This record gives sequence, C-alpha cells and structure tokens, in this order.
Amino acid sequence: MDGKATFSQSTGTVNNDKVLVSYGNQVLIYNNNSDEYIIYAHLKEFAPSIMSSNKQKLVTKSCPKKGSTPPCPASSAVNFNKSVVVETNVKKGDLIGYLGNTGNSTGPHLHIEIHKGGSCIEDPYAAFGMR
Repeated sequence: MDGKATFSQSTGTVNNDKVLVSYGNQVLIYNNNSDEYIIYAHLKEFAPSIMSSNKQKLVTKSCPKKGSTPPCPASSAVNFNKSVVVETNVKKGDLIGYLGNTGNSTGPHLHIEIHKGGSCIEDPYAAFGMR
C-alpha cells in the first residue's frame, strides 16, 4: 500500500558480538489514509533504491541459527536496540527488500503482520472483504 515506510534493524549483543535479533531487518508501512499498517520482517536486505539515502553502517550478522552452537534464543541477547535506518514514502508495488532469515527466525521466510485499529489482523481475507 502507499504510505510512510520505516526501515529498521533490531540488534542485540550475543557472545560479545552485535547481531540482528528479533525481527532483524524490518519495514513498517503506515497507510496514509487510515489506521492500518503492515510489518515485513526477517528481510535479507533492503532494496538498493531505498538504501541510497542511508548514511549508517548496517549490522549484517544475524543471531546464530538453529543447530548452531550456541543457538540464539531472543532471550540471549543483551543491549537490545531497534534503530531506524531510513524513513521514506513508498507506493504500492515498490520494491522494499528481499526475503530473508535475519533476526531470530529459523529459516528463510517473509514474516508479515497486518494491523488495523490497534490490533493484529488474524484473518486478513475476512478483514479486507476478500472472503
């Protein structure tokens, strides 16, 4: 959807190493005309066109994954921080990033949350009249 997008990283320190934790690389898009927003999380990276205005160095290492020694549950991170990388307006259909496995995910996927009226939508098809 069209809206204001906040591109951010959730980081923490694990074994004295600054890594992506929680949702990792994430984008939150607020709808310009309503109380709706969408979260896209665990992105591998943000789109190059978005990053052209970024001046800060990004964290690229994620929490060790399942099967790693030691694995990285969310509770193992200290100094948790969510930092905004870029804020910009986006249009429906714009490339914003790439599917990934950052943060505390256990495999490549795109985590999507749709929020409306302050709550996460559990059945988006019904909520948006597609059922």
